[in-house]
Amino acid sequence: MKEILNDKKIAVFGAFAGAYVLVFIHAILGEFGHSDDFSMLVNYQSGREPFWFNTHFAWGRPLLGIYDGILFRLTQTISDFGWIRLLGIIGTGLFAGLLFHLYAKHIKSSESIFFAIGISTTPAFAVFMGWATCSAHAFASLIALAAGMLAYESSNSERLSKSRLVIACLGLFAAECIYQPAASFFLLPLIIGLTFANNGRIQIRQYATPLAAFVATVVVYFIFSKAVTNLFFKGTWLAERMQTDFDLLGKLTFLVSTTVPTALGGWGAIFGPTWKYVFIIATALLGMAYFIIVAKGSEPFKRTVLILIACGLGVAPLVAAGENYTPPRTLPYVYGVLFHFCAFTVVTGIRKLPINFSWWIVHSSSFTLLFLASTGVYVGFVKPGISELNAVRDQVRRSNISNPEMPWLSCFPQWHMPPGTERSFYEFGSASSWQDWGADGKVTLILREQGIIQSNAVAELITVGRYQTWNESILPVLNLIEAF
Repeated sequence: MKEILNDKKIAVFGAFAGAYVLVFIHAILGEFGHSDDFSMLVNYQSGREPFWFNTHFAWGRPLLGIYDGILFRLTQTISDFGWIRLLGIIGTGLFAGLLFHLYAKHIKSSESIFFAIGISTTPAFAVFMGWATCSAHAFASLIALAAGMLAYESSNSERLSKSRLVIACLGLFAAECIYQPAASFFLLPLIIGLTFANNGRIQIRQYATPLAAFVATVVVYFIFSKAVTNLFFKGTWLAERMQTDFDLLGKLTFLVSTTVPTALGGWGAIFGPTWKYVFIIATALLGMAYFIIVAKGSEPFKRTVLILIACGLGVAPLVAAGENYTPPRTLPYVYGVLFHFCAFTVVTGIRKLPINFSWWIVHSSSFTLLFLASTGVYVGFVKPGISELNAVRDQVRRSNISNPEMPWLSCFPQWHMPPGTERSFYEFGSASSWQDWGADGKVTLILREQGIIQSNAVAELITVGRYQTWNESILPVLNLIEAF
């Protein structure tokens, strides 16, 4: 750890974090929220969501529950969501800095910057930076990666350091308790080490130890999370999400038909259906070229088998999950590994070019990746979030709610896109008012800021969906469909 924490390397962490804050400044300054942000704030402030043993505890994320419990209790208004998103952006910048140090052990600094930026600006990290509720996921990725580096280094020496391995396992366990999909970054240092292991024989112990540590820790976490859920939440709807699906064929079919195209499509899936296929084809070709390059290195069979094992273990939690739902935020490791394979192939080809020319290509590519992610955050979160918030505010004003203590019918749009949004893909470009919890939370916060209800009060709303009927003569109606 001393290697990472010297003055020069701390400056690198600061540089990455500062650069990310500047690049994604629109996510900090913009007044908007996304989906669960509104209900989380209302529920924590009103006491509906307890600090201990809250929703996150039920879903195996106790550290995320503590993190959100503290931040959302300190948050007062919608504009304050920007400070929570700032933490996610800083966490992502620190993650990029750690990636840079990891890659710099094997390749040139300019190439390390390219890898670090690429892995930390995938659609998954765009969600971590653009959605306040998901800001902690960036820190889960950071902790898991640091733990993986420690485990890899502890098994890389002549004598296995058991104490460092135990610390690494505790770090992995902590990452699991924040956000399970991000914990798989524990395996990335192993994949990077195998990728650049072109000289000498591959020592199986060096890679088997981190793999075994990962499996053992995940098993312990699984038992722990199941015990907590069964002890405190058994029989509730919260426990349903922690169910394990043993329909292996069905899960694999879903992963191949839905998850893999989403991951291979990268940013193309967010920006348009046509671009999605361009990304899929390019990713597939570069991925195949990667394994051809690996085959030309030392002990290709061992390297390939170990890489495939690490990749398989990293996505295993997606296979075991109780629901077939893999939006971009659940795929940070998958996006990261795919980019690693593709970027290695590109960098290998660029190295054959003149030095000055290759330097410009690498840095211009890094800049393009940052621009792409910044645009994705703006198009997917900032612009639609501000547009929807203003539309709902106007609709609340037009409805002239003068007696907030009287129940109101709130008709929400269900899967509508915010005004001015041309495309929606999972979290990107989707309306926060599409379900009752998002609509109720947003309306409550708007009524608070307009002084119609007290700062800790909750609006009395009876929600009905787009295709349900209601009798306007009985209760006044807040029709959010008209806002869209």
